[in-house]
Amino acid sequence: MKKTFVIVLLLVAVCFGVFAEDSLLLADVPIIYGEENFIQRIEEKTGGEREPIGVVLSGGSARAFAHIGVLQYLEEQGIYPDYIVSNSMGSIIGLLYGAGMSPAQILDVVTSSDFGELFDFSIPLNTGLLDVSKFKSLIGAYVGDDLKLEDLAIPVMVVCEDMVTKRQVLVTEGDFLDVLAASFALPVYFGSVEYGEHVLIDGGIANLVPVENAYRYSSKVLVSTTFYAGKDLNLKNPLTGLNVSIDIGKRRQGVEELKEHPDAVWVRCNVEDFSFMDFKEGSSLTQHGYDSCLEKSEEIDALAQVYVGDGTSVANAEFRKALEKKRVSFASRIPKLKRSYALYDRTKTVGTASNLGFSFESYAKDVYSFRDDAVLGLDYWLSSGNLDVNIAAGASFELQSYGYGVYEEGNLLYPYVLPTVDASVDYYLFNHLKANVSGSMSLSRHSTGKGVALYFDVLQSLQYRSGEFSIGKVPGSFSFVATQTFEVLFPGNGTSKVYFDSSSPLLDGKASLSYSSNVFSSDLGFGVQHLGWFGKDYSRLFGTASLDLGLRPSGSTSIGLGVASRFSFDEKGDVPVFPNDGFQLADPVIKSQGSPKALQSNSQQYILAVHASFDYMFLSKKIGIAELLLLSKSSIGAFCNLLWYNGAVPAVQAGARVSTNIGFLGLKDTPLNIDVSYDFSIKKVLWSLSLRSSF
Repeated sequence: MKKTFVIVLLLVAVCFGVFAEDSLLLADVPIIYGEENFIQRIEEKTGGEREPIGVVLSGGSARAFAHIGVLQYLEEQGIYPDYIVSNSMGSIIGLLYGAGMSPAQILDVVTSSDFGELFDFSIPLNTGLLDVSKFKSLIGAYVGDDLKLEDLAIPVMVVCEDMVTKRQVLVTEGDFLDVLAASFALPVYFGSVEYGEHVLIDGGIANLVPVENAYRYSSKVLVSTTFYAGKDLNLKNPLTGLNVSIDIGKRRQGVEELKEHPDAVWVRCNVEDFSFMDFKEGSSLTQHGYDSCLEKSEEIDALAQVYVGDGTSVANAEFRKALEKKRVSFASRIPKLKRSYALYDRTKTVGTASNLGFSFESYAKDVYSFRDDAVLGLDYWLSSGNLDVNIAAGASFELQSYGYGVYEEGNLLYPYVLPTVDASVDYYLFNHLKANVSGSMSLSRHSTGKGVALYFDVLQSLQYRSGEFSIGKVPGSFSFVATQTFEVLFPGNGTSKVYFDSSSPLLDGKASLSYSSNVFSSDLGFGVQHLGWFGKDYSRLFGTASLDLGLRPSGSTSIGLGVASRFSFDEKGDVPVFPNDGFQLADPVIKSQGSPKALQSNSQQYILAVHASFDYMFLSKKIGIAELLLLSKSSIGAFCNLLWYNGAVPAVQAGARVSTNIGFLGLKDTPLNIDVSYDFSIKKVLWSLSLRSSF
């Protein structure tokens, strides 16, 4: 009946002279690419011996991981779909399955990668806030970067919407990675994808469950859905209201098609209470999908009888043999790629990728000795093969206070906002080695108007990571980092009270050995620092050593202990203290120690900084904000900083910390720490904020 109605509409359009590609009357007629080959491949798979069995995998963002469990259940009943129709996140599962991965292998791939590291914030020049280049490269490493849809082991039809013709586009041929990106290209969040003359976006924007498309090729169809209940939402929030309003239309269209085909085996996965941001719940979602099939076991058994027939199908046997060969290949490839990716959360880039976005980096605990600022700005990266190039330009500023928020001239390295440029080049040597060269420059005119402050640094490093290994039954990893840093500060005229009043170069060579597991971590650092002042007969050589220990007695508690020391080789005392020693430099006496303009002389030959902390995760449950931000791993804690810099009595800072992870759409995680402490030396309350994210 529906096909007859479409034919009538076409005839009417011809009669009225409006038969054109962009005609309004064609808006509900899909455009199909590769259909003839798609049908032929289905027939080859069945051998003409039986009715094909199609599977529909709906969209649903993270909830679509439930489809993995559905596919697993079908295989256990002897069913391997003859074709798959999917959209949105369901297409990621469908395409990986079509490429030959088993459900267990798909689950392994999607749960072993930190999705947050695979998407970068982007200036939305292509309708998307998140760049998908790294995600495509990782998937390309698993399936091959030249795979075509028409070469998949199981035919897959990806349902998209076209912003040019305003029509549905059904894709069964073309570049695997490009179609993959188009399948979940939800406007605003992800960029659209060009396909021929089309500009494709996520097909789930119009219909969550494209059942009708599956019935083009068979009357035996199983539909796996991951609708969203959306309970306890604040519907007055504008972002939530927008998301729900979109959900109304695509849900309604999906339900309409389900009701038109009551003979479909409908597996309504019990995941509707999960948020679409729950990307870290892959195993749980998979199990929910599997369990949901049990409720439809009789209907699925009936499909199995159709698929297996009398058990003598030559086509089925040939398909299983070819599929098993692919899975053996994946079984060898996946562990190797997982180990390689886990080293630096990176895989070899497919082709050349680039992105212009935002960056927000805080340097309080980095290798730099003169800086404890944060930089907010624009960030451009370019990646090709094993090479990454990154350039950021913006402004640096303090994210801490030295007493009730009052900034006193002379107590800050950077009292005001500074224009800053950072550049970095990374090259990944083999699997375990990474080389880095980076540099930055900051410039500021101080309020005195008498001079310009200039700071720059150059950093070189070579890093080795072992990857995961086990000590007994405890898995862990080891790393070695050799770093050489050269920093120079030119405060300028009229800024004599600014930290190290003359031009101060610091040449710093460091090495560190680290071990980390789920219950214990350690980091041992040691090095030599050369500190001097241009134009002055003043040059010092220091040794450094540090040890950081971490213990996690349970999943909700963690204990940390850090020790850092600097000692002079010339026995002149006046050992400087730097921001990365772990003690907030609020006391001007401590801050100026070791400089030509020190406020007092100190004969002690060393400084010793000790940091102890205890943190408790008070909220393990994730909290969604406007279905956009996701707070996780929220904890509170207490800490104490001790500094022996002049005598047996240490300077003391004690305080509390609040920490959380902020996730955007459950993908991009940013750790946030807020510290509030009291400095007993200067009797002031201090605060600092640490936030790191390359947007």
